[in-house]
Amino acid sequence: MGWDAGRTVGRMVADTAIPLRPALVGSAPWRVAAVAFAGYALFLGGLWYAHGIEGFIHFGRAFVTHSDRSRVITPNLQIDNRVGYDGQFYYAIAADPANARYYMKGPGFTYSRIVYPMAARALALGRPAAVPYTLVAINLAAVAMAVFALAIWLRRRRTSTWLALLYALYPGLAFCMYRDLTEPLAFTFAICGAVVFDGRGRHARWAAAALFALAALTRETTVLFPAVYAAASLLEGRGSLGARLRANALRAGAFAAVALLPLLVDRIAFRLWLGSSTVESGPRSIWPFAGLAAWWPWTTTHWLIVLAVVLPALAWTGAATVSLLRDAAAPELWLLLANVLVFVVFLPKPIDVEYGSAARACCGVVAAAILSVPALDRALAGGRRMRPLLLLAWSPLWYAAASIAAIALARS
Repeated sequence: MGWDAGRTVGRMVADTAIPLRPALVGSAPWRVAAVAFAGYALFLGGLWYAHGIEGFIHFGRAFVTHSDRSRVITPNLQIDNRVGYDGQFYYAIAADPANARYYMKGPGFTYSRIVYPMAARALALGRPAAVPYTLVAINLAAVAMAVFALAIWLRRRRTSTWLALLYALYPGLAFCMYRDLTEPLAFTFAICGAVVFDGRGRHARWAAAALFALAALTRETTVLFPAVYAAASLLEGRGSLGARLRANALRAGAFAAVALLPLLVDRIAFRLWLGSSTVESGPRSIWPFAGLAAWWPWTTTHWLIVLAVVLPALAWTGAATVSLLRDAAAPELWLLLANVLVFVVFLPKPIDVEYGSAARACCGVVAAAILSVPALDRALAGGRRMRPLLLLAWSPLWYAAASIAAIALARS
């Protein structure tokens, strides 16, 4: 019995390139999630103490003075600067959903990301004074749940569950947490959808589709997840391509409908009610990295985007591309490439304006990267030896080094 246990631990140790004590290598997912929860609770608690609970929302003076329709959205709120940040819009919808639209230039696409603010309103029992607290609480719980789901995914594939912490450590996610943004909750739904899709339960695929639908209603940038898994459903099985398409078309189509149609209905409904476009406008070039190149000569923040967002994404893209030549059936690799293509390579100029904006757009890339770790290990000879470098690219350590290098490059 002891010999069998020793061999099991030995196999788990071999499945990770990070030197961990044997007792830690196969830790239960809830323990990994608890570490993420505790770390973010300390981080957010420190910010709360320093800036107050409304400091997470980042109100702008131009926002709170844009109208006088609301009794809740007033200049008495804690003003951060002239413009503020996106969290103020989600607070407004949660605190006063009927009048928040009068404080936004383009309310259509903001209202259509309805799940996060309405969840905060429900948790606050409709009390505007409680909304700043529930916005933070929801995202804190979301990060812990995302790490828990990723740890389950990794444990199924006999890979260290502690690698799931990389998602929580990603600086772009921390930025979203500090500004009450939708990405933490949206990508938690998306990650949970991928993990449930992978399950063997009778209704696992339909539950996954429902989770993907919630993700899209929280933030539309998650739609690549159900799109990739719908394509995987369409192509799964054996036989010729035509035979598989015919056999799977109905099931894959129904899956895609459950996952994506709610977003379409949501966009149409808010378009009719608000009379405002539900598509966030922004020109996209057909040329790779044109949005980033348009800011040349680059300041420190643009060099930081190159070093801390673009280079890590390209490193993972190279590893995934080589892996696909050997294991083209792994949907996680396709998911990683799709996210890099849309949210790094062809990111529009307005998003590449600062590191925080570009980094939050990359949350899906990081989630897909962690999901793809076992596939990379299978497909790449020496993949586990490459893993530490790939994982380092999304870490705070690399962000710190990139920040120093970005300052030096901007001054040169």
